[in-house]
Amino acid sequence: NSGLHNKLERRADGKNILGMVDLYENEKITGQEFTLAEFPENTDDSKYKLEKNDLVYVEISLVRTGVGKTVCVTKKGEGTFFAGNLRRFKVKKEINSIFLNYLLNTELYRNSIINRSYTSALTGIRSSDYYETKIPLPSLTEQQKIASILSSVDDEISKLELKKKSAESLKKGLMQKLLTGQ
Repeated sequence: NSGLHNKLERRADGKNILGMVDLYENEKITGQEFTLAEFPENTDDSKYKLEKNDLVYVEISLVRTGVGKTVCVTKKGEGTFFAGNLRRFKVKKEINSIFLNYLLNTELYRNSIINRSYTSALTGIRSSDYYETKIPLPSLTEQQKIASILSSVDDEISKLELKKKSAESLKKGLMQKLLTGQ
């Protein structure tokens, strides 16, 4: 289903709501904090609550290359909500959602989705066009192995990026100390 399109009231203690730009910047929903806001009164927020293995894609994008960008919700990401211009779908049990997420974000499938999009003031894709993409799937066991390998590589990349940021911070502090004596 499609995300909530109403204007959201931001609050320091509101619900954690995933927006379009957040999909551009993330590969998975793992409990990160996004926009904290409250839904309008009398809104059934359960329709917008994400569960493990849900996939969410950008239905309407600010940029053409953003349309169709897909992310997967992990166990830690459960309970996050999603806002307008996004669409959520669930996959059958015989499909590994992490594998499908990686596949849908490959250049081949991204281009296929982008080529079916339309552009007016914004770029969008109708759900019927999004689902028109043909996806050959290996067995569930093979999907799980591939998803596991790719997830391990992503985890290592994240660890390396964290180490790099830490080293850059250390370097900056040392430079300031050495150059200013403070």
